[in-house]
Amino acid sequence: MKKRRLALVLLVVVLALVAGTVAALRTRWAGQRLCALAAERVQAATGLPVAVRACRIEPLSLRLVVEGLVVGPPQAPAFTAERAEARLEPVQGFGRRVELAEVSLTRPRLVLALPARSGAAARCPPTALDRLDVARLTIADGAADVTLPGGGRVTVTGLGVDARRTSGSVWRLGAAQ
Repeated sequence: MKKRRLALVLLVVVLALVAGTVAALRTRWAGQRLCALAAERVQAATGLPVAVRACRIEPLSLRLVVEGLVVGPPQAPAFTAERAEARLEPVQGFGRRVELAEVSLTRPRLVLALPARSGAAARCPPTALDRLDVARLTIADGAADVTLPGGGRVTVTGLGVDARRTSGSVWRLGAAQ
C-alpha cells in the first residue's frame, strides 16, 4: 500500500511540474525572453537591430509566434513581417541543426540593395541559415524590393508561397551538402 501511495504522489508531483512548466512557458515574460535571445542571434548574424512588438510561445504545439518583426533601423528596415510563426519538429536530430516543421510569414517585406561585386563573392544564403531545415514554408502577401548594382531594380508584390519538402528529401536553407 505504501508503494502505491508513493507512486501516486510521485505521479501527481510530475504532472504538477509539467503543468507548471507549460503554464510558465505560455506567459508573456517567457515569450519576450525567448524573442530577446533570438533577436540577439539574428542581430549577431546580420549586424542589424531587431525589434519585436509581441512574442508568444505555444509549448504544446512547439510553436513560436512573433508579431511586428522588424530587422534593421526603424526608419528604413531591411525586413519586416506583420506576423512570423515557427513550429519545431517534435523530434530533433543530433547535431547543431534546428529542424522546423513549418515557417509561416504574413505580410513580409524585404528591402535590399545589392552592393557592386568587389573581390570575392558574398556567400548566399548566409552561413547562419546552414543550421536550419524547413519542412514547409508559407508566405502570405509578401513583397520584395531589390536594388541591383548599376541601378536596376526588381519589385515583387502580392507574393504567396506554400512550399513543402517532399518526404525523404533534404530541403535546407543553407548551402547544399
